[in-house]
Amino acid sequence: MSRELIFLHGNAIPRCTAVVDKTFDYFTLQYMAAGELELRRGERAYRLRGAWAWSAYPGPPVRFALAPGCPYWVHRYIAFQGPRVAHWQAEGIWLTTPQQPRDPERFGATFDLLLSHALSGDRWRELRAVNLLEGMLIDLAEEGPDYPSIGLA
Repeated sequence: MSRELIFLHGNAIPRCTAVVDKTFDYFTLQYMAAGELELRRGERAYRLRGAWAWSAYPGPPVRFALAPGCPYWVHRYIAFQGPRVAHWQAEGIWLTTPQQPRDPERFGATFDLLLSHALSGDRWRELRAVNLLEGMLIDLAEEGPDYPSIGLA
């Protein structure tokens, strides 16, 4: 099997309270199905409420954490590396700013299937996971405009 994309880890956490504050040396697709977060990538900051997808990748430090007053958020993520990402970047489908999926329920269900396939250890299911992930990125690229950053204190 071609190793254009290698899945590293991923998870679905229904009542997440994690704070992520680091510089990534791999790529991730993150998804919040419900809740409210403050996200910062370098100097750009966002406040996200409801269903949002975003990426984390090598480059500026990334921090995301619960917004004040929010008890938890519904979190899914998948981490990966490989030359396939450069292709997605060149094609303009790599997610560089947060975006709301048009159909959050379908996006969440597809993400669950992606996690199941990507972490299975089965060659064919991993290939299907690559296809699912690329399809999700294409959907997001096709669906929408970038989210404007906001100043957070």
